[in-house]
Amino acid sequence: MRVFLDTNIVMEFLTQRTHYVAVRKIMRAAQLGLLEACISTISLSTIAYLLGLRLKQNNIHEPEKRNMIRRLLIELETYIQIVDISHDQTAIALKDENFKDIEDSFQYYCALENDCDYIVTINLKDFPACDTIIICSPEDFAKAQIEE
Repeated sequence: MRVFLDTNIVMEFLTQRTHYVAVRKIMRAAQLGLLEACISTISLSTIAYLLGLRLKQNNIHEPEKRNMIRRLLIELETYIQIVDISHDQTAIALKDENFKDIEDSFQYYCALENDCDYIVTINLKDFPACDTIIICSPEDFAKAQIEE
């Protein structure tokens, strides 16, 4: 089972926000090899940027900030595959008016191109209904796909 994690899922895990319990189950399943988790290169750069802002707000500065971000991303990369979107899929994503947010369109087409079975996201409304990939919340995915 191949699961595409939206950027907000990884941020939820790293910052332990509202959906942390369900997201932690998903990440643990990925660490144990029970599912194949992936994120886009777009997500990776966004996560690095958002972590940088958060660390700066917590008065953590260079070079410590950069080193912390690197360590976190290197750790993630050990159990989450980083996948890319092709030029052709990017062009399709840019033209798809079913998405209100272009970044979500990129994420969807990246997941599609990389043969993902699921997209797990907190923002379900940002992804239109489709027949090719199941879009679900972390809670719904954890409940349906991860054994307790």
